[in-house]
Amino acid sequence: MNLMKMKSCAAAAPALLFAALAAYAGSAPPATGERVDALLREQVAATAPGCAVGVARGDDVLHARGYGLANLDHGVAITPDTVFDVGSVTKQFTAASIVLLSLDGALALDDDIRTHLPKLPDYGPTITIDYLADHLEPAAEPGVPRGRRRGRRNEVAAVPSPIVAGDYEGSFYSEELDARYHVGLDDGALRVRIERWLPLDLIRAGGDRFTGIDFPAWTGPRRVELEFQRNARGAVTGFSLSAGQARDIEFVRLPDRAP
Repeated sequence: MNLMKMKSCAAAAPALLFAALAAYAGSAPPATGERVDALLREQVAATAPGCAVGVARGDDVLHARGYGLANLDHGVAITPDTVFDVGSVTKQFTAASIVLLSLDGALALDDDIRTHLPKLPDYGPTITIDYLADHLEPAAEPGVPRGRRRGRRNEVAAVPSPIVAGDYEGSFYSEELDARYHVGLDDGALRVRIERWLPLDLIRAGGDRFTGIDFPAWTGPRRVELEFQRNARGAVTGFSLSAGQARDIEFVRLPDRAP
C-alpha cells in the first residue's frame, strides 16, 4: 500500500470525523451516517488507500463503514472489521504517557534510562528518556547543543557515498516474490520503486550493500538489506534481499528495453 497516502488518510480521518460530529451533533443517526459518508467519499477514492470510520454517541454506534482499499494489489476493500497494523502510530501515545508521568513527578525526561532499566547494558554515553522519545542518540561531539543532537538514521544517510550513474540502475525481477523492482538514481541518491509504491531510499552500508527502511510488507513496513552481485566484468547482474527471517531472496537484472 502507498504508505504516504495511508498516513495522510490516517491523519485526516480524525479531523474529518470530529468536523462531522461538530456540525451534525444534533442530527438523527441516519443523517449522521449520510453526512459522514458524503464527507469521507469526497476525501477517499474507492480505489485508493483508505480508512475505517466509526461514530458513536454514548453506547450507540451511529455509523461504521470502511472507505477505500486495504490492499491495492488485490483490490481488498476496507470494512468496519478490517484489522490495521498500527505500527509506529503507538509511539506518539507512549511518548505522551511518558510526559504525563514526568508532570506527575514519577520520572524526569532527562533521567538516565538505566535508572529505570538497571539491567540495560552501559553503552558509554548517557542515554536519557527524551532521547528515546525523540528517536535520537547521544551526540558524539562534546558540547553539541541539545537541539542539535542528530538521529542515528540521519547520520547514516549523511555519510558520503557517490554512486556511478548506470551502475545499479535498472529493473530487477524476483521469481520467488513474483515482483519487479526498479532501481534508479535521483540527485545522487539511489532509490527503488516497487510497482505502484512511492520511491524508497537505499542507504549505502558499504561496497555493494544497501539498507532500505519502511519497505512494504504484509506485516507492515520493514527494514531490508540489499546486496548487489556483479559478473566477472564488474557489471551488476542482480541483488539479494533479506528482511527479518526471509534471507537472500534473489532478484535478477532484466534486459534493458530497446528504444
